[in-house]
Amino acid sequence: MNAVDAAIFLAYLAGIVLLGCRLGKHCRDGAAFHLAGRGMRWLPIGVSVMATVFSAVNVAAFSGDVFAHGLYVTLVFPAFLLVIPVVVWGVIPFYHNRRAVSAYAFLEARFDCRVRRTAAALFILWRIAWMALVLYATSRLLAAGTRLDFRILIVLTAAAAALYAARGGMRSVMWTDVAQVVLLFTALAAALWVTVHAAGGPAVLWQRACAAGLCAPYRPFDASVLFPDPRTRISAWSALIGGSVAFLARYGADQMVVQRYFTARSLRDARRGFVLSILCSLAALSLLVLLGFAVYVHFARTGAPAASLARPVDCIARFAADLPTGLRGLLAAGLLAVTMASLDSGMHSCTTAVVTDFAAWLPPRAPASLRTERVVAAAVAVLTVAAAWHAGRLGSVFDVANRFINGLGAPLLAVVLCGRLPLRLTAAGVTAGAWAGVAASLALTIGLDALALHYYAVVNLLATLLLCWGFSRLTPLPAGNR
Repeated sequence: MNAVDAAIFLAYLAGIVLLGCRLGKHCRDGAAFHLAGRGMRWLPIGVSVMATVFSAVNVAAFSGDVFAHGLYVTLVFPAFLLVIPVVVWGVIPFYHNRRAVSAYAFLEARFDCRVRRTAAALFILWRIAWMALVLYATSRLLAAGTRLDFRILIVLTAAAAALYAARGGMRSVMWTDVAQVVLLFTALAAALWVTVHAAGGPAVLWQRACAAGLCAPYRPFDASVLFPDPRTRISAWSALIGGSVAFLARYGADQMVVQRYFTARSLRDARRGFVLSILCSLAALSLLVLLGFAVYVHFARTGAPAASLARPVDCIARFAADLPTGLRGLLAAGLLAVTMASLDSGMHSCTTAVVTDFAAWLPPRAPASLRTERVVAAAVAVLTVAAAWHAGRLGSVFDVANRFINGLGAPLLAVVLCGRLPLRLTAAGVTAGAWAGVAASLALTIGLDALALHYYAVVNLLATLLLCWGFSRLTPLPAGNR
């Protein structure tokens, strides 16, 4: 990265921090910090929901998997459409009508504070693990281009995101998400335009990718994806079922996403924002498909076969380094932007979960100063950095995202479902079953290697639900609930 690229990269970093702090100058109380005064419209809601769950992990994992295996990862696209009616007509009205701050407050009404705090703790554990993976993947990508140690980039990125998330609250986080997503789309589109033009046009790019087998399972058609074999790495069945479970956990049980429903001015804005987030996600993933093709064609054209590189993520880093001056810095800024959008949202929502769901354990706070929220946000940032330093030891980015991260989201979805299902469940049983479900999920993730990637979330969900029901059968119901 030369001086021009470095200037673009640093200008983005300084600009987004200044923008975030300026947007948050009116954040003076808890309502503004956590919910932006419940005055957000559908556009920032939709873009922010998309930004919270889209990061450089998706760039490295999704486009890297296209580059390495073909279009098998796109089999998950129908799952996005499958969850739309469930979320629009079931999830969003349920949460929006409660006018709460915490997504897990209803669990205290159904059971008691133990279940609510259990759900909040599972969310915090899940999101810190996710943010650590996001930080690690982004820093490794950027380290290849900037020649900085990836640990320095981890600390720098987390500190910048934590600064304006703690200073400006939800309004600052959501509007910076919009700016960061626009920057990412611009950088990806520019990089693809240059690469596709150098390859000879979109038709040539498609022909070369198909000739290399990257258009499978569509061209040539791979009939194995239609068979419900749970040992197949990715099949139509595992992508549809497992993807739906993962998306329900994301859009129906994740404090980070649900909190954006709470910020909406109306139920209509919340629904329209969610649909917009789905459309933005599909558009972004489609660009990453083209990026996977472009990476392969680029190395084939330049005489440096991508197979000579150790991992797909290394290929993407090398691809970015070979872009023209200026575009390298723009793409690096775009990758950092979407990662910071995930980080600021995760840090802010983890702070909300600690302050609202564990408020009884905290010392008295002064709402006008927001001191507690900002101290908690700093602590979350430190924990995320510490976890990110060791995230690379778990395996490839794509496998870790689907096995470990989605596996941790499934027990949280199970607890939320326990709060809504008309079953004989007890607070003690759900609490014990949730933690037993986490232990079972981690054991299955580590010990079971032959299962399809998307099925880990399904197995972990069913195991946690069964454990919650089983422990509830062993504990008596409160006298008023018999």
